[in-house]
Amino acid sequence: MSMNSQRVRDRAEATFKKKEIQQTEGRMATAEYNAEGLATLAKTTRLKALRLARDAADLDRVEPKAIILPKSKSVRPAKKLSSNPSGRRKA
Repeated sequence: MSMNSQRVRDRAEATFKKKEIQQTEGRMATAEYNAEGLATLAKTTRLKALRLARDAADLDRVEPKAIILPKSKSVRPAKKLSSNPSGRRKA
C-alpha cells in the first residue's frame, strides 16, 4: 500500500468515526429532549389536577353572598293607543 492510499484510508476512517459519534450524540440529545418534554407534561398535569382540586374545595367553603342588583331607572308608563285607527288628530 502506498503512503497516499494509507492517508486516504485513515481520513475516511476518521470521518466515519466522527459521523458515528455525531449520530450517537444526536440520539442521546433527542432522548434527553423527549424525556424533558414528558417530565414537563407530567408536572403540568399534576399541577393542574392540584389546582382544580383546590378550586373545588374553595367552592365548598365559600358561603354564598347575596346578589345586589343595581337600582333601575323608573319606567314611564306606555302611551295609550288612540281609538282613531288613522293616527291623525281630530280637528
